[in-house]
Amino acid sequence: MIVNALLLVQMVHFLIAYLLLKYIVLRPALTLLKKRDREAFLMRSNIALLQEEVARRNAMIEAQWKRHCGVLYSRYVSTEKHRISDLGVTVLSSSVIRLDEAVARNLEEAFANSLIREILFQEKIHGNS
Repeated sequence: MIVNALLLVQMVHFLIAYLLLKYIVLRPALTLLKKRDREAFLMRSNIALLQEEVARRNAMIEAQWKRHCGVLYSRYVSTEKHRISDLGVTVLSSSVIRLDEAVARNLEEAFANSLIREILFQEKIHGNS
């Protein structure tokens, strides 16, 4: 009979230990892990949104550069046509003069340098005021 009573005491002891572990140790740890998982998910989603925004802005900047370079290209072509006509050379075809890569890069660098000069000039004007 003592053996059966000891088994009952051990079962009650196990039940108490199980409940203590479950509610005092494991439940707070589980909520902490869920909270960290939720924060990690939100962080990944924010990073994805920011990467999309960066890609959109880079595409917008690239489109602006192409538009500005197109304007510079058309100005270059028109000045070259005037220069050729001033020399008295007749152009037989009405095709657009193609720029090679070096000339295109030089135009981009010149445009970038002029923008930088203008920005610095504006900062100097507003800085002195």
